[in-house]
Amino acid sequence: MLTRTAPMRRIFSRPVMPYLLLAAVVAGLAALGWRLWRGPEVAVVTARYQPVIETVVSTGRVSAPAETLLGPTLTARVIEAPIAEGQRVRRGTVLLRLESQEAAAAEAQASANLAAVRAASAEAERQLARQEALYGEGFVSRAALDAERLRAEQARRQVDAAVAALAASRSRREQLTLVAPDDGVLARRDVEAGDVVNAGRGVLAFVSAGDPEVKLDVDERFLARLRVGQDARVAADAYPREPFAATVSRVGAQVDRDRGTLEVDLALPAPPVWLKSGMTVSAEVIVSRRPRAMLLPSSALVRDGSKSGVLVVDGGRLVYRAVETGDESDGRVEVKHGLAEGTRVVVEPEDLAAGQRAHAKDMR
Repeated sequence: MLTRTAPMRRIFSRPVMPYLLLAAVVAGLAALGWRLWRGPEVAVVTARYQPVIETVVSTGRVSAPAETLLGPTLTARVIEAPIAEGQRVRRGTVLLRLESQEAAAAEAQASANLAAVRAASAEAERQLARQEALYGEGFVSRAALDAERLRAEQARRQVDAAVAALAASRSRREQLTLVAPDDGVLARRDVEAGDVVNAGRGVLAFVSAGDPEVKLDVDERFLARLRVGQDARVAADAYPREPFAATVSRVGAQVDRDRGTLEVDLALPAPPVWLKSGMTVSAEVIVSRRPRAMLLPSSALVRDGSKSGVLVVDGGRLVYRAVETGDESDGRVEVKHGLAEGTRVVVEPEDLAAGQRAHAKDMR
């Protein structure tokens, strides 16, 4: 029995890989074309109006209103130091007692000399009285009387000189007792009882009562912006998290030629209790407050001589906008005219040009 078989179909397989590669190439070219068409990605900021406080930052030191260095005028030994550093005292309080054998001996000698010349003067006065009586009776000449009067006058002058010398000796000894020249604080004491102090050496630093102040060394570039009465915030290096208020009380009239700075004083209406003379501080002086200003990064400016502008992203292309700028500091510049709020401004326009395509990426 014969059977008939159906004719067999031959199935030919075609390679798929070339088509996949072709598809990948086409997709890559399309993506590249899209990127080229879109242009480079550029970082932008959105122009906004905002409140602005401008400050001038500087460093300085705390200064006491009046600091006096006290010390003996004679070489002497400390016999009593009753006041501790940092202690508040009233005017006239004894801060240090000293003694000097030389001063004591000089005072004793002056006292003895005064006693001697007083005795001599008393004797001269008695002799003068006797001579005047004898002259009245005709027993002595006028010349003898005049000579006695001269001796008595010389004795009086010697008494006056001895009194002055004793007063000077006592004054020198009194200078060995150092007292507070005013109400205030003994800021520093460099000696203890028993120490010998040379003449003219300052051993006590006394700070008169009153609020301390801050003295800043400010760059002369900011001179035109500083005014008496401006508010400031001060922070001491030792207490950076405890700032306190201040007010500009004086703007120096002279610039330091070597450093290019001028001195600015800050008054402290309520200084903290821990504030001490000599502390290093930093201060921000508020030179301007504006409720509405547009600020951009200084890097966004395209400068051409005296002209300034920016590149903005508009419809997928870069567009140049001329702007009028104001103050510039701390990497920011004020734009007064030329930009509408909400405009997306290129932050780094270098190597970019107006007219080319670009797509924006907002800076965070």
